Order: sequence, then structure tokens, then C-alpha cells
Amino acid sequence: MKKRKSFNQKNKKIMVSSIAASTLLILGITENNTVKAADLRPEVSEHLTTTSLPKAASNNHLTRSQQFMWGNTVPLEYDANNRTLTIGAPGEKYTINGPGMLAMVAPGVKHIVIAADLIKISGSAAGIFAQLDQLQDIQNLDRLDTSDVTNMSSMFFDDRNLAGVDVSHFNTAKVTDMKSMFGACEKITELDVSRFDTSNVTGSGLIYMFSNLRSVKKLDISNFKVDKVTNLNDMFFGCSSLEQVKLPQWNSEKIAALGGMFEWCEKLKEIDLSSFKNSTPTEMDQMFHDCKSLEKLDLSGFKMTSSTLRSDMLTDLPKLKWLKLGKNNVLDGSGLNTPVTWYNQGDDPSYLPANTHKWSSSELISNYNPNTDADTYADKKAVPKPLPSPVPPTDSTSQTPAIPITSNPSNHVPSTNDMVKEVVLKHNAYLYDKNGKRANKVTLKFDSELAVHGKEKINDRTFYVLVDQGADKQKYYVVASNADATAQVLKHNAYVYNRYGKRIKHSKMLRNKQRIDTYGDPLTIRGHKYFIIARNRFIKANNVMPITVQSLTTSGMKVSVNVNNLVEKKIMHNAYLYNEQGQRANKVILTTTSVVDVIGKKVLKGTNYYELSNGLDIVANNIDGTNMKLKHNAYVYSRYGNRLGKKVFKKNHLVRTYGSSVTIKKKKYYIIGQGTYMKVANFK
Repeated sequence: MKKRKSFNQKNKKIMVSSIAASTLLILGITENNTVKAADLRPEVSEHLTTTSLPKAASNNHLTRSQQFMWGNTVPLEYDANNRTLTIGAPGEKYTINGPGMLAMVAPGVKHIVIAADLIKISGSAAGIFAQLDQLQDIQNLDRLDTSDVTNMSSMFFDDRNLAGVDVSHFNTAKVTDMKSMFGACEKITELDVSRFDTSNVTGSGLIYMFSNLRSVKKLDISNFKVDKVTNLNDMFFGCSSLEQVKLPQWNSEKIAALGGMFEWCEKLKEIDLSSFKNSTPTEMDQMFHDCKSLEKLDLSGFKMTSSTLRSDMLTDLPKLKWLKLGKNNVLDGSGLNTPVTWYNQGDDPSYLPANTHKWSSSELISNYNPNTDADTYADKKAVPKPLPSPVPPTDSTSQTPAIPITSNPSNHVPSTNDMVKEVVLKHNAYLYDKNGKRANKVTLKFDSELAVHGKEKINDRTFYVLVDQGADKQKYYVVASNADATAQVLKHNAYVYNRYGKRIKHSKMLRNKQRIDTYGDPLTIRGHKYFIIARNRFIKANNVMPITVQSLTTSGMKVSVNVNNLVEKKIMHNAYLYNEQGQRANKVILTTTSVVDVIGKKVLKGTNYYELSNGLDIVANNIDGTNMKLKHNAYVYSRYGNRLGKKVFKKNHLVRTYGSSVTIKKKKYYIIGQGTYMKVANFK
């Protein structure tokens, strides 16, 4: 793997390139050959030829006042006694094209005063104030008109004693190159570049821009645009006092080189790298090397490959204690050597439970598999998060677990004198009639709490009996095994899976002949049959065979479901039942694709409801939906969070969404149809 240059080598590289540029300027040569020997001729005290310019440039002890012309247009007066260079005359305005380096005229200058009312520079301003290593201040810099400048590279480079420079007024709209613009300005403590327009900067035009700006504590480049930039190498290298940097939300997909970008930023504690989401860099070597105060780092947005240069990317970060890694990160060769023990925090416990991994830095590098280990890692054990609940079914037959909604205490009081007990559904359930046939198109959601009136057998199958208090005490039936455990025995060793059909990597393998409780009929996940064994835990159906049936009950409340044959409405989002006060009537949750009969609409407390014949209500938005406008182009996703095809809904398109947002794999989605979803972030 290629190794980046050391700190001293980098400085040498910058210095050599700048000295080379200086030599060309001294000889009257620039990139576009616009500077001639005559452009820097003295006017009053002496005549300097091209061959005498190097001698004048090397003389730091001029003994008398001298005048020169800058760019054959602007008079320069140098007072050697107080080492002050005056540019232009009061009351005058000048236009100058591609002026040369002032270091050739008065390399020992301490003070620069722009006396002219206005100096408009066109073309290149590269290096004009560079390598004035004794310069302390520049007065009236706001009198420079830079609106036609195209090149500002090395403009103030190596001005090691310059205490401050006000560039807040600079017009940079036409600038294509800013590399090393403030490089090695070691004493500048404040720098306002927040108004810089970088929309035309191209290629490597920002490399080294702030390198070795050692005294600045804050930088705000949040307005920078880098749509045409491909290289940000060493942009903040050596900013050893920098405590805060505000990066833009820029288009980073084209940026390939980030090597050494924050290297030796010793005071930075945290860097917001969210703007690099989906970035695919080829160079990240030494990117954070020697950031001795860095405590938090989120690399999850970077799309790295095995060929991405990453040597010493994470070397010498002694205070790092929080590291977020994604499914496209590669750590091998990154040099992580922070002396801590890393615990994974279990951001998604169904994917990787908290504290599964306990690794040293070297073990994290060698063991990390982006396909199985993506997570946040910290120097302390995590408090385990509750398991996420299942996602909704895509059709009325799949019976996969639905998205949960927290239950509230019931306000519905039973009026029957029958013995009532309460059970909790462990599996989505249908309502049946006395003949064992589907009574309607309602699906009761996993975790619904039902008040049941005993059991009955229908066609050799055991059902719980429900009594609808609002429909002339009509009876409905729910298959008992949706609430009661079915004792089964394993006929093979078996793994445990989550709701996405992914194996729970670090759960204990279930052994052959072990007894296990399952709930309800098998359901289908990604083409395979599974039994539910617990919340968000499944085993393959072909691994078990039944023994007996047991009843498991738990506290709950009575169900009240309307089945009158009026106007059919399909529920597009899991729905609660409400009473006349707009409060939860019970703990029943009707799942997506349930069909209910309604008698009309009404408004309670500003919310539209559909009214059922038994007096209960359903929020209308779970059925009718709401038209929402897209603010971005958007794809459609499945219940697993996978993109469905390549169809794109265009910006400003109206899309009908149903109910409140749901969470799939830690991202928010709206339901837009049966089994179809669209990201919330795409809507206005």
C-alpha cells in the first residue's frame, strides 16, 4: 500500500513548488507569460534590469526609499526604514492583469498599505503576497477588486508572521484554483472565508488550502461547493489549534482523494462527516492521523473498497472512544492503535446485539467484517436496546408480524356475564365464523389483547370465542394457537432468525430433540416457512414437529370488532380502535390489509374518523391516506427496506401516503400501498 509523505516532506513539497513559481516570476515568466521584466521596473531611484532583479529580491536591508511599477500599472513605494510597502496612490483606481509576486520587490517588508482607492486584478493573483516571511499586516485589503481573478493559489503562502488577513470581501466567483492559498500562515488566529464562492474551483484546486494554519481555532467553510473538485488532500493538514470546522453539505460523490485531510489537527474533538455520505474515495491514507483530541468519528457514510488507500488513516488517536462503522468500511491497514477495548453498541439488536464484540483496536482491525459487524463501537459496555418490533404484512395471507403501536389502557368495559379471560396474540390472527370460515377481512395484529369467552372446537381445530358487544353479541372465533403456545420438539439442530430472515449470528443454537414453544401457523419470510417462537424470533418450520398444545395467558382487554356488512374499507396502515372521546377503546390493533365495514365519517378533536356500527372509530388517514408532494426523486421500497425495481417518482409528484410513518431498519418510511413504502425524507 502506498505511503503518504511525512510532515516535513509535505512542507518541502509545497516550498519547492512555490520557490519554482517565484523563480519563474523573477525571470518575468508566468503560466500565461503576461509578466515581463519591465513590469517590475524601478521608476525614480534606480533602473533594474531582468538580471538585477534576483539581487534586489534577496536584499533585506534596503537603505532608501524606492519606487517600482507593479504589473506595469500600479506604483509601488518601498520605505526601507520602516519596511513598509505602499501600493498605489490615494484617490487613484487601477486595473492590473496577472501581477507578479511582491516578494521580488521587498522581501523583508513588514507592513503593506494599499493606498489606492481601488485596484482591480484580473486573471491570476497566484502568489502575489506569498513568501513575505516577515510581513505582519496588510492594510485596506478590501480595496482589492477580485471579481475577475481566476487563480488565487498560494496567494498568502508562507507568510509566517502575518497576524491577520481580512478576505471576507473577496469575490471568488471566477476562481478555479485556491490551492495553498493560506498555507503556512502560522500566526493568523482568525480567518473568515464563509462567503467564498468555490463553485468554479476544479480538480485539486483546494488541496493544502489551509495547511499549517497553526493558530486558527475555527473555520467555517459551510458554503463551499465542490461539485467540480476531485481532490481534498491535506486541506486542513497541520491546523494544530483548530477546534471547530464547519463542513458543507456538499456533493461528495466525485471526490476521490481525502488523504491527510485532517492530519495533525490536534485540537479537533469531533468532525461532522455527514457531508461525505455515499462518498467513494480512493485515497484516505493519514486522513485523521495524529488528531490527538479526536473523541468521536463516524465513518459509516464512506464507501470504501479493498483498494482504497488507508495507511495510517486512524493512527495515533489516543482519545478516540466512539467509532461508527458501516457496511462499506474497510479497516485493514488503517493503523488504528487507540489503547481501548471496543464494545459494539447494538444500534440494531436484531442485526447485532449489544456487547457481542469485545475487541482491542488490533482485533477490531483484523476481525471487522462489514457484512456482519457494522455498528457503533465505544469504549464502554452498552445498555442493550429493546428488540425492534416486526414490520407489517404485505398481503392478507403472509401473516408476517406487523409494526407495533404501544397499547394504552382500555376504556371499554365488558357487559357480558360470561367468564372472561384475557389473552395476548403472539401471531397475527383472522376472525372466523361458527363454521370455521373467514368471517370478514379483518386481521388482528400480533400483540393485540383480547377478552375471550372460553374455547370451542370447530372442525377439530380449537378456537377462542370472542363476543362483539356492539353487534348484538355476535360471536367470532380466533384460532387458539395464535395466543397459546404449541409445544414442539426439534428434529434437527436449528438456528434462530429475525424478521428479515437473517440468522441471529450470536444466539445459541437450538439442539436436536429440544422442546420449544411456537405460535400460530407457519408464516413465509423470503420464500421460507417459519414458526414464531418469540418477539422478532423465528425458526424454520422444517426443523420442528408437534407434541401437545398448552395455554398461555396474559393480561389484556376485550376486543370489539364491527362486522356489519355496510361499506367495505381496506386498512392501509395498522389501526387502533377509538371510543367517542377519541381515546383508545381497547388494545386491539387491526393490521394492514384488514377490511372493515363503516357507516360514515366524523370529526373528533380535529381528526377525521370512520365510524363503525358498534360505536367504535378508526382514524380515516389509515384508510384514505393523504396526498403528499415529493421534494426529491424517490424510489419505492419493500417491507424489508429493499428497493423495488428502478422506477423513480419525480420531484413534485403527488404520492398518497397512509397513516403515520413506520420504521424499517432504522429509517422512516410512509406506506404508499400494499407492501410498498417510500422514505419520509423525500417528502415536503
